[in-house]
Amino acid sequence: MAGCGTSCRRLRGENGVKVEPDCCGGCVVSIDPASLPSGDGITEAKAKEIADAAAKAAVDAYAAKDTNGGITEAKAKEIADAAAKAAIDEYAKNNPGGGITEAKAKEIADAAAKAAIDEYAKNNPGGGETPEGAQAKADKALTDAKAYTDQAKAAAEKCCEKNTGDIKTLNDTYTTHLANCHTRKTITDGVTPEKGWEIEKVELNIVNGVHSAFIRFNRSGDNIESKGADFVDEKGIHNQGNIVPDLLIAKVGEEWQPTETFLENASTAYGSGSVRIHGPGAQAGEVYLVDWTFNAPLQTGHALRFDWTFVKDPKCAAGGGDNPGPGPTPGGVTEDQVKDIVQKAINDRIALYPSGYADNFDNTELRSRDWISLAPEVAVKLKVPPSRKVLVTTCMTSRNTAIREQTYQSVEIKAPDGTVVLEPGDSRSVTISSDQTEEAQSACYALRVDFTKIADGKVKAGDEVTFTVQNRKALDATQNGGGDGVSTVLDRNITVVSIVEADAS
Repeated sequence: MAGCGTSCRRLRGENGVKVEPDCCGGCVVSIDPASLPSGDGITEAKAKEIADAAAKAAVDAYAAKDTNGGITEAKAKEIADAAAKAAIDEYAKNNPGGGITEAKAKEIADAAAKAAIDEYAKNNPGGGETPEGAQAKADKALTDAKAYTDQAKAAAEKCCEKNTGDIKTLNDTYTTHLANCHTRKTITDGVTPEKGWEIEKVELNIVNGVHSAFIRFNRSGDNIESKGADFVDEKGIHNQGNIVPDLLIAKVGEEWQPTETFLENASTAYGSGSVRIHGPGAQAGEVYLVDWTFNAPLQTGHALRFDWTFVKDPKCAAGGGDNPGPGPTPGGVTEDQVKDIVQKAINDRIALYPSGYADNFDNTELRSRDWISLAPEVAVKLKVPPSRKVLVTTCMTSRNTAIREQTYQSVEIKAPDGTVVLEPGDSRSVTISSDQTEEAQSACYALRVDFTKIADGKVKAGDEVTFTVQNRKALDATQNGGGDGVSTVLDRNITVVSIVEADAS
């Protein structure tokens, strides 16, 4: 507020109106008696002139004090009414004989006040808005905002519907890859025993194309005996222990069938022999018992156990076959950007679950009865995945030079500091044994390694560990006087695959 009298000194009274400051920063508007004509009254025109001047002076005085940018029409009327009344009172005091009525003077003052307000509003568009006008503007703003919101919502729904579909497709691809390549699938059906056999347990585990099958049958039929020492086959060869003819004991479904016909060891608690599992062909899926320990019949009630491992092509192709549609409208995230973001996330996640493979096909003689790593070394170095679980599969082909000689292959696992966390003799090994010399055979075995349960959990996720193939030989002491035979290892290989398990990330 201006100091006392400051604002009023900037105002000038006209046409008989006096403007004087009061003691509190305001203004006093009055009629200058000197300007009033003598006689019985004034004309309406003169009264309007006086009221206009009073209203203008009042508005100007209010504006000089008010820093908010304007006054309302009601306030202007109040000021004009006061000015008109003051004019009439002053005139009546000096002209008791007559003049215009108070009502007429108010009418004139109202018109003058409205004119003053209109003029002030034209020059000061920021002030003087009525509540009705403000409400109308607010209603219009709300209507405009709702319309804008509805348009934005519709555009967002259209955009996001397309983006969500694309992301779902990519997510399905990721899920399919994990299911096909890094998730263990367990099957407990698909095996049909022949008459005389009952299922105790059958289980097929599949991870990234590696199939590990296990069967345990109970013999419910008659005892089974193999041929004796006097048996001679059609080639004139003595084959003690043969089952003649080969005995069909089961049929397995397609997922159980190896890629080629396998001959595997089978055993009970009282004897051992061999089973043949047929791969592709007319006999696909048929399982035969082909030999058994002489003079140790496979008796009724005995449990026959055998297993085999093979690799089929993993189904690791990306899921889905449809081409994705176009991206969103300009300004949104494009289809290619979504793909890049999701693909990077997939790649980063998959990188935490590595796989490794190593092999050697040199013909190497094996004489040691202790576990050794044959040269050249066959090994895989791998960072432990977040699950801390891997599937290790090792295969070999060997040829024996002595009857009943056995060749073994297993895996040694070392921590990053070189300490051994799993000895080759601490897990089941691949074993090849034959009654025929110079006969090459192949075998595989899969081992599921859980680093949380070995070496007191020493190996952590992200540690680089080494898986090395180890071999040894053994000769049955009852044969050839327990002499030293030689095995020729024709090929060795190892595959290590990370096992994916769901976690909070």
